[in-house]
Amino acid sequence: TRRPVSVPRDSTRPSARHTAAVRGAAIASQYCAWTSKDSRFCAAFANIRMLSDACKAYKLDVGFFPNSLNDLIVLPTGMNQNQWRGPYLDARTIPMDPWGQPFVVGANNGERVLISSSGPDRQAGTNDDVSNDR
Repeated sequence: TRRPVSVPRDSTRPSARHTAAVRGAAIASQYCAWTSKDSRFCAAFANIRMLSDACKAYKLDVGFFPNSLNDLIVLPTGMNQNQWRGPYLDARTIPMDPWGQPFVVGANNGERVLISSSGPDRQAGTNDDVSNDR
């Protein structure tokens, strides 16, 4: 009878969980390196990334990006369940931006979706807006 051989884990090699955590920290630091204003900008960029990923999953199933974030959690009018394989987000996970305003899905060219926050002044179209268009 063969007995399983126990191979000790190489302590110099990081685990998959550790590697994922390092990648996540690198992504967050990429967002945070862009601005030194405060952690709210970092949180806004992280939420925009998460919402963008959900929009990409939606596009893979449906063929186009959602018109609103609500399309990620509720079957859009006129679409059948075979097309829409959502929800793509839990309704509780659609965040408000760090300044208490909703994120907005903007115009897209079919290849990329624009998700934005109006920033600390809560006015769209100003210099402090945060989006994935930077």
